Amino acid sequence: MAQDAMDGVRKFVHSVAVIVATLNKGMHEIINDTAFQKKLIDQGIEPMGGTPDELAKRIDNEVKQFGQLVKQINLKVE
Repeated sequence: MAQDAMDGVRKFVHSVAVIVATLNKGMHEIINDTAFQKKLIDQGIEPMGGTPDELAKRIDNEVKQFGQLVKQINLKVE
């Protein structure tokens, strides 16, 4: 029974990885489209691709940077 549960977990983890890879591939196809890039640039958005890990690192860095700024200027939520 425990082996069945572990097999289920492994299959789930593999399925999630396949889904993320498929979505990432599709996003790259869209981001690399010249017309789509122009629409983003016209709105002041820089088209960026990358891996899910790179995105996680970018978000982590921005949270740290803005967190430091919030503390530095003593920003409070009302």
